[in-house]
This record gives sequence, structure tokens and C-alpha cells, in this order.
Amino acid sequence: MSLPQLPLGIPEEARWKTRLQEFTQKASIPLPVYETSNEGVPHAPLFQSRVWVDGICFISSNTFSNRKMAEQDAAKLAFICTVQKVKEEGYSLIRESTVFCKMIVNEYALKMGWTAPTYTMNESNAPIPTFISSLVLNGVAYVGDVARSKKEAEQSAARSAILSILESESSTTMSEIVKSKYKLYDPGMGPTHGSGITPSVNKKRKEVDVSAGNIATGPFAHIPPSAQMMHPQFKKPTTGTPIELVPVPLIQFVPASWEQGVVSSVSGQMKNQKNKKKKKKKKVEC
Repeated sequence: MSLPQLPLGIPEEARWKTRLQEFTQKASIPLPVYETSNEGVPHAPLFQSRVWVDGICFISSNTFSNRKMAEQDAAKLAFICTVQKVKEEGYSLIRESTVFCKMIVNEYALKMGWTAPTYTMNESNAPIPTFISSLVLNGVAYVGDVARSKKEAEQSAARSAILSILESESSTTMSEIVKSKYKLYDPGMGPTHGSGITPSVNKKRKEVDVSAGNIATGPFAHIPPSAQMMHPQFKKPTTGTPIELVPVPLIQFVPASWEQGVVSSVSGQMKNQKNKKKKKKKKVEC
């Protein structure tokens, strides 16, 4: 895969950080986070740099006497790997869905300075018609798959153009557009970060190191202070005046035996009154 050409007069080794920054912005990826440490001594420094991009940590292949050189070396590795990663992700997204394909092709033609793509439609004469669309982009024709509607046929033709461009050498711009479109319109891919937002701590991370031309991946081991998420601290409020305790009198309960005594005395009085009435009636009869 060829990489975008640098402006004339600028050394390639001095532009990797800028290229990485520009690519992450265009692809809607959180901006890179750098951490550089001195492995040597003050009079003979040996700098090694790490850069975090889209959840992956890239480590410079060697140590350098200059901090900027170490960061540029890490940025170079991050740029090459991230471009390839975004390209593969874009290929997978386009394979799964065609919903944004026409929009992506139109934006790609605009960025490349080409005229808008033109579509042609072929319809079958079957009882249930099917459609096949083709488009011409910058003089190249791309044919889509058989579809049940004209809209699906045009999206399929646009997908054929995108997949073909992604497989070509000039796929970086197309990869950026595909990544940004799906992040912007597809909520399942998470929020879009437009500025310097550091990677999430909870996200699974990897470290990538280059030693003797080999790439090795391993579990994420360290997060730079700037990439750590802040957690709010809550303190128990204090009041100026102490709380006074007011004594509350105890509730006295009446024993059940007292209630029974009151009931029995009342019933005894009622019986005496009834007996007196009976005696009066007997005297009157006599």
C-alpha cells in the first residue's frame, strides 16, 4: 500500500506526527496521545516514545538522542498501521451495508476534484422486475449486483466503486470518508470525537512494538496521565452547629389487667341496677 506523498522540501522523517494528526481528524478517530521517556542519563539521553491511537499503543522501534525523533518514529509506525486498519474496517463496513455508498462516492468525487458520478439503469422484463445499475466515476465504469429496486441497484453500483478504490493504491482518502460517515451516522460505532479526546480507559488496548522488523502485540500495560479518566470525589458536608438531642418522654402502657377490672366493675353496676328494678316491680304488684 502506497502512502500519500509529502510536500516537496519537507523531510519525510519530520512529517509523521503531522500526517498522523491529519489522518485521525479526517477519519474521525481520537487524536493521538504521546508519552516519551528517557531511558538513559541526562548527559546521554536515550528517548523512547509511545503513542496511543484508536485504542492501540505504538512504541518507537529504537531509542533516540532527541525527543522529537523518538516521537516521529512512533508516529510513523502508528500512521502506517492505522491507515491499514481503517482501510480494512472500511472494507468490512461497505460489505455489510450499502446505505451510505452513494453519499460516500459523491464526497469522494468532490474531494478528488472530479465530476459527479453518472448512473445508468437496466431493468429486466420478468414478471417480478429486477434492476442492475452501473456508474461512471472519473472515466471508469463500475457495475453493481442485481437488486429488487432502483435505489438498491444504485447503492450496489456505488459499493462496487468503493470496494474497487479501497483495493487500489490511492485508498487513503476513501478510507477516511468511509470511516467518518459510518461513525457519524451509525450510533452503534460510538460517538464521534472531533478534537483532542483521549482514548477511553475501559476500552481494550494493545501495544505494538517493532523489533528487528517484527510486529508484536501484547496486553496494555500503562496509561499516560493525560489519557486517564478523571473520577469526581465526593465529600460529606459539614455543618457549623452541632445537632442537639431533645429528650422524648417514654410512652406508658396500661396493663391489660386494669382494663379487665374496669370492665368487670361496670358490668357489676349494671347488674345491681337491674336487680333493683326487679324488686320495685315486685313491690308494686303486691
